[in-house]
Amino acid sequence: MMSLNRRVLLSAALVLLVFIAGITLTLDRAFYDSARIGVKDRLFARLLMLLGDTEVDESGELEIPTNLLDAEFGHVNSDIYAFVTGPANTILWRSTSSLNKPIPDITLLEKGKQEFEQITLDDEPYFIYRYSVAWETSSGDYPLIFNVMTATALLEAQIERYREDLWGWLGLMVVFLLATQMLVLRWGLLPLRTVSTELSAIESGRQENLKGRYPKELKLLTDSINSLITHEHKQQKRYRNGLADLAHSLKTPLAVLQGAIHGKNDEVARFETIQEQIDRMDNTIQYQLRRAA
Repeated sequence: MMSLNRRVLLSAALVLLVFIAGITLTLDRAFYDSARIGVKDRLFARLLMLLGDTEVDESGELEIPTNLLDAEFGHVNSDIYAFVTGPANTILWRSTSSLNKPIPDITLLEKGKQEFEQITLDDEPYFIYRYSVAWETSSGDYPLIFNVMTATALLEAQIERYREDLWGWLGLMVVFLLATQMLVLRWGLLPLRTVSTELSAIESGRQENLKGRYPKELKLLTDSINSLITHEHKQQKRYRNGLADLAHSLKTPLAVLQGAIHGKNDEVARFETIQEQIDRMDNTIQYQLRRAA
């Protein structure tokens, strides 16, 4: 059977691993949600900047001064890009950073509605933030949909680094906690090992009973063991005394029998003597047996 120390250690290790795994999954999900919200806020902030730089003339033509745009929209290799679509889903304007990027098919949105989602283009995941407005001019309202997009590669790289750091630190924490648990269990189970050592000493005759100081959880057990040992010693002493008394009581009848066998009395007297001593020995044995019981 598995030792108590190993059983407790394995149980504690299993509980610790399950707890750490639960914490890891919770932290990982919380970080992912937080990072996703960060991307959403970033796209929305860029969309507001784009709205602030946009003008629509009386004919419905879009005017977005290039020198006023956010710097991220002005570089071809930027990870964020934007475009504006009109009523027929036609692209009215697109940023310089979108020239080498895919443009999705945009569905219509109700006026004032905002939408943030993850889409897939050319087998690559992207985040897109859409905002539908009706631009008011003196000649009428022009429905426009402002779209800001970014690839998920940056977010995925950030999450990957976070997971590496998270698992690394949690791995060190698991090793530290397991080592601490081993020391705590060794200290906590020390009284049991002391009991085992003292019992071995009693068995080998080096001591008569348990003499150590034990916690209250083991006090009843050690007191019961000492009581059992004391009772056993008294019982053995009674047995020795009983055997000594029996041997002493049988010496006289045996001596009489020995004399009767070699005596010169007639057969009748010899038989009576032998029978008398046999009865005496039987009574003595029965008495000692009752006394021992």
